[in-house]
Amino acid sequence: MTLRKNQSAFTLLEIMLVVTIIALLLGAAIYKLGGNVEYSRHVRVAADIQGINTQLKLYESMNGFFPTTEQGLQALVVQPGTDPKPTRWYQLQTGHDRRRLGRLRAGAAARSTIEPAKAERRRPELKKVDASQPITVALAA
Repeated sequence: MTLRKNQSAFTLLEIMLVVTIIALLLGAAIYKLGGNVEYSRHVRVAADIQGINTQLKLYESMNGFFPTTEQGLQALVVQPGTDPKPTRWYQLQTGHDRRRLGRLRAGAAARSTIEPAKAERRRPELKKVDASQPITVALAA
């Protein structure tokens, strides 16, 4: 059995040092990107509200009136059977879009877990939505 003196290999200490450095870098990256997830949720809810607002305006332009409170936003998905019945009804929301309504009720009320100082520093503050209140959309005339 001969010993080779020119073998090159990494020691356990060197490998552990590299793994520790990589773990620290990943931890710092996750910490810095953590607030962006909460901000993206707020932006998604704002976009969903804008989409529903646009669909309500289209409903009003086709029929001359908005859905009644009893008909609600379901009038965009299923043709209303109560008066006033729309003269020209088209399904304005598909099955995929129906998830918006649930997300608006559940996800919009999620409070930001970011400290207020960090939220102001990162992004402009968005309006908070109370999930216990019904969602109303104000339309400009």
